[in-house]
Amino acid sequence: MTSIEKESNGELVLVTGASGFIAGHIIKQLLERGYKVRGTVRQYKGKESTYEYLTDMTEKPDQIEFIECDLMKDDNWPAAVKGVKYVIHTANPMPDTDMGESGFGSLASGGSKKKHTPLSDDDYIKPAVDGMQRILDAILRHGKSVKRMIYTSSIGAINWENWDTIGNGKTVVYTHAKQWTPVGKCHVSSYAKSKTLAEQLGIEFVKKNNNPFELVTMHPGWVVGPLLNNRKPMSLTVLEVGFNGDFPIVPRIQWGAVDVRDVATAHVNAMKAPKAAGQRYLLVAECLWHKDIAELMLYKYGKLGYPISTREAPEFFIKILAMLDPEIGNFVLPLNGLKRFVDHRPSADELGLVYRPVQDSIIEACEDLISKELVKKPMSSGQRLLRKGALACVTLGLLAGSLYVFDKEKVTEIKKKVLG
Repeated sequence: MTSIEKESNGELVLVTGASGFIAGHIIKQLLERGYKVRGTVRQYKGKESTYEYLTDMTEKPDQIEFIECDLMKDDNWPAAVKGVKYVIHTANPMPDTDMGESGFGSLASGGSKKKHTPLSDDDYIKPAVDGMQRILDAILRHGKSVKRMIYTSSIGAINWENWDTIGNGKTVVYTHAKQWTPVGKCHVSSYAKSKTLAEQLGIEFVKKNNNPFELVTMHPGWVVGPLLNNRKPMSLTVLEVGFNGDFPIVPRIQWGAVDVRDVATAHVNAMKAPKAAGQRYLLVAECLWHKDIAELMLYKYGKLGYPISTREAPEFFIKILAMLDPEIGNFVLPLNGLKRFVDHRPSADELGLVYRPVQDSIIEACEDLISKELVKKPMSSGQRLLRKGALACVTLGLLAGSLYVFDKEKVTEIKKKVLG
């Protein structure tokens, strides 16, 4: 056991958003190390059974407790931070939309689940920033025992989408935790803005108030791995879409993948890591092409009848789609074909992380999605054949129809952009 994994002495840790994918694994590791946990949830009374998978992680009834807190309300936050030694803030309410946490929009999420598109940045930014402010104020006024706060940010806050270099012809990108997303750029996603602004608020707050506690921020990439309950986390939508065969093609983009258990370990270790105070940590084990993920899934599950597509979309096709769909134009086209390298050495050197092979993590996630019936049941061979033909016809029809409805000037503009 390393110095940053030493015994907890029963110290109390507040975990916000306790029902989340990452939060559940954090709570599991905290309990295993002997910490006491207080988790915030928006509703507990009357829904106790919803959280039994968390309470069942320990045989000690007094080792875990829950308190009702909402990032958009002041109620109970003073009580939530009372007597707490560490705060791990994972909560981040998402608006009712199909925009995935990755920022890749409909091409990654399938589009079919769309309920409502946010009208403004505030749909994302206000809950994240106002919620951060509520927690910071509560700690300052009522959480005198708090030594360190760990904030779950995102790769979206470290300029993962390269918003400041769009169109410069780069084909290789190197990403590290000292980079910041330029929130003033017009195409930056609302989710990326929300994470960046909430983190900046935390840093400024701690500095302005003469460092009443320490702040550490985590920047996980595409989080995969085993599920602790029957709820599908948003990050696994990429795999769900693959299983369901929602698209006949896959984008030529790379995902910065990381196992959820490694993300949890980083959070827990960061509570006591000597060099972690004031630091940002990029949590990505490996960058994988979407096609490689799809081929892994096809190799393991194609024989079961799942219509998993591995065909990469050609660049000209992505450019045409970008003309028709702003989400693809803003979030997929800038990343199309980019080869990525990441620097995760600080998380290994300072937090003691030894990253799991993400291919194993993907398979574990897939197994759970299937066993928990969170993806559609596989098709028969006849259904697959009919679907393949229908998708091909629809794709060609959309291409032809989109060009037909544009006037001559629009067609000329598209040709110029597609052909360069």
